[in-house]
Amino acid sequence: MSGAYFSVPTLCMLALVHVYWACGGRLGKRAAIPEQDGVPLLKPSAVGTLAVAAALLGGACVVAARAGW
Repeated sequence: MSGAYFSVPTLCMLALVHVYWACGGRLGKRAAIPEQDGVPLLKPSAVGTLAVAAALLGGACVVAARAGW
């Protein structure tokens, strides 16, 4: 249960970062996407980024439920 105190907020914050990126935010995005010769190797879509955010929130819900919250 004590791990949930760290895991749930962390997963929620990561989900919020992905929502920020999906809405057009740029801060930190360059560090998260791998590059080769200065060219990004991935071009994630907003829908894909929101899907990752949803998965992270789902994981937070599972951890919270398992912790009895």
